[in-house]
Amino acid sequence: MLLSTAFASPLPKTQITSVKFSDEFTRMNAHRQQNGVITTWTFSNPTNVSRYVIQRSYDGFFFENIGEVTGGAAGRQEFKEDNVFPGYLHYKVIAIMNDGSTVHSSIQMVRVVRNG
Repeated sequence: MLLSTAFASPLPKTQITSVKFSDEFTRMNAHRQQNGVITTWTFSNPTNVSRYVIQRSYDGFFFENIGEVTGGAAGRQEFKEDNVFPGYLHYKVIAIMNDGSTVHSSIQMVRVVRNG
């Protein structure tokens, strides 16, 4: 019998004081681009953001950290993941605020049919 488990990796070295679910992400999108997936977003008040953590999931429940983008800049932010595997991939962005709280974006699903 073969058992398999997946674990979501913890946020890197930050003290989480609260979790917020809101519409502070004014735009969130993930789509296929060449051999990867690009995630883009805008945030209503980026000056209060320390950094953004980008997460991916293969099942929509267990997410892992795949990258970070420095916060504070106004306008559209983006992150590109190269060489993704085929399947249904789920992406979300977590804004780590300067006070240690977090704001989660909506989850975006991308269907990858094949590499290349």
